[in-house]
Amino acid sequence: MMTALHPTALRTLTLAALCAGGLALSACSERDHDKTAGEKVDAAIAQADSKIETAQAQASRELDQARDASAEAAIEVGDKFNRAAKKAASAVDDAAITTAINAKLAQDPQLNVLKVNVDTRNGHVLLKGEAPDEKARARATQLAMQVDGVRGVENQMEVRG
Repeated sequence: MMTALHPTALRTLTLAALCAGGLALSACSERDHDKTAGEKVDAAIAQADSKIETAQAQASRELDQARDASAEAAIEVGDKFNRAAKKAASAVDDAAITTAINAKLAQDPQLNVLKVNVDTRNGHVLLKGEAPDEKARARATQLAMQVDGVRGVENQMEVRG
C-alpha cells in the first residue's frame, strides 16, 4: 500500500535526487581526470547517499512535527467539545431546576407563580418579583432550596401587602 508523502518531505526527497544526479554528472568532469570512472561513480554515490540521509532525517523531523501538531490540535478540539458539552448539560440542568422551583411555587397558595421570576445559572437561583409578606418571601427561598441541584438562592423579591 502506498502512502502519500508530506509535501515538504516530497520536496526534500526530490531535491536529494536532483543533487545525486548532479553529483553523478560532476563525477565525469575533467578536473578529476586522474580518478577512474568507477572511483568517480563511487564518490558520487557516497555524496548522494549522504545527501539522501540528510534529506530523510529532515523529512522525519518535519513529519514528527506535523504529527505533534495534529495531536495537539486533536486534544484542543476534544477539550472544546468537552467544554461545550458541559455548558449544554449545565443549561439543561438549570432549566430543570427552574421548572421544578416554578412547580413548587405554583403549589403554594400565597405565592403567585406569575409574580415570581426564577432565573438559574450553574445551580444558583435568583428569585425576583413580589411576595404578599415576609413569611411568603422566606418560604419561596425555602422551596427553592429543596430542589435538587440548587447550590444557593438569592431572593430579591419585594414584599407587597
